[in-house]
Amino acid sequence: MFSRLYTFFVMILFLLPGTGICYTIHVGLLLDLSGPGSFAGQAAAEAAKLAAQRINSSKERESIKVELHFADTEGTPGTLLEAVRDLADNQRVTCLVGPVHPALARTLRTYSEANKKLLILTAGEEPLIPSRGGLPVEWSFGTFIPRTAAMKALCRGIKRASLGPVGILTPQGLWGEQMSLWLYGYASEFGVPVVGIEHYDLGDVDAVAQMRTLKYKGAGIALFWGPRIWFPTLLHSSLDTGLPAAVSASAIQGGQLDPLASTTRLVAVLPPVIMDKWVPYGHPCRLEVRKYRQALFEQALMFNVEENLVAGAVWDALHLLVKAASEAEKPNPWSIRDSLEEMKEPVNGVMGVFRPRKGDHVGLEYSSLLVVKRDGKRWRLLRKR
Repeated sequence: MFSRLYTFFVMILFLLPGTGICYTIHVGLLLDLSGPGSFAGQAAAEAAKLAAQRINSSKERESIKVELHFADTEGTPGTLLEAVRDLADNQRVTCLVGPVHPALARTLRTYSEANKKLLILTAGEEPLIPSRGGLPVEWSFGTFIPRTAAMKALCRGIKRASLGPVGILTPQGLWGEQMSLWLYGYASEFGVPVVGIEHYDLGDVDAVAQMRTLKYKGAGIALFWGPRIWFPTLLHSSLDTGLPAAVSASAIQGGQLDPLASTTRLVAVLPPVIMDKWVPYGHPCRLEVRKYRQALFEQALMFNVEENLVAGAVWDALHLLVKAASEAEKPNPWSIRDSLEEMKEPVNGVMGVFRPRKGDHVGLEYSSLLVVKRDGKRWRLLRKR
């Protein structure tokens, strides 16, 4: 009798997390491995493989291993849904990670919430805040840069560098009106004077008239928010008027800056991964960026801004997932989700410092983002004046 009880007790201890057993987290990665966005998808896939190698060889959490399952979304919503159903239903993955492009984020998030599948989004800018209405936020988390964090970081950087007053430039329509109100609110919060708000039509060939109006009113810089397809038009308008522009990382696409790199005065908010060795000493993400660069080595040096944004978000997603799993009561999606909402300490990633919670499923600390200016073909930190 005693022998049976002893055997049963040992088996219970062996099956509990933290008691020596090694369990595997199956992660489904939804990436553009073919099609127009495959260059960014392939970069993300490479980052995921190297992150998994690092996690699986780590002695810090020897009881947790990661197994990756890749699915090609081809950059289309239809293919994305077919791929996610196969991963979630057939492969029985613990967590979904993706996509590459922000346009697919809402589709993936809708599937996650409707089917109660744990998801870490790696693209988009919409805050994952349950109290703000719209789509429910229960199963979807993120390692991207939400617009709230980007706007706060930009306004804080502009204030510290004394670049104001600012003029706000957003698209016409309801969405543009909402963005202008957010920008106005955060500018006011950080004490940055706003001299005016101008809107442009997405069909316009330039925004010269709007930027000249803002400059005439006394703006020292234009706060721009809009679709990244309109970003080259903004650069030309900035060059024509001589009014610098401040933008988010999501507006910048690989190669778009090259023709105007030496002449455009541009301020942007970027994650630490883009700045590489220029991340300031004492920054909480500096060490993680160094490890990321060492792991990817030559590949990271060849990545453009867009590729590093996606690769960095995937890198952080896997490390955030493993951190939450190590603190979860059980290695299942429900316990890991609860653990993500109750992180004991922040996670220093390459995209910034993350601490998701019930009220914010991204939890990116805006102060961990870097505000930079374009200097020729390089980004340089925007210094405090």
